[in-house]
Amino acid sequence: MTANARNAAPSALGPHGQPIGEAMPDWQGATPLPDAPLTGRRVRVEPLDAGRNRDTAWFSILDGEWPALEAILRRWLSPDNFDAQGRQRLSLSALTAGSSASG
Repeated sequence: MTANARNAAPSALGPHGQPIGEAMPDWQGATPLPDAPLTGRRVRVEPLDAGRNRDTAWFSILDGEWPALEAILRRWLSPDNFDAQGRQRLSLSALTAGSSASG
């Protein structure tokens, strides 16, 4: 608690007319989170609002997903997956198709 908060009179009002040091009469705590995991378009932990995130595609790999994805990602990034012009031979989506790692 700051010195200003300690010295403020209980009836003091803030710049928006709200009492300082007192709970608002209609104040409620945050709504508890659901027990189920949160899901989003690509991220399975935190939902994303496409409009708010400027339609950026976000990707994540959770700890539990890494073992299944590691071999796929290594194969995809392997020099053998690229031709002489640097174009990929197999896409990541082709490698993850049908895999439990595809999410």
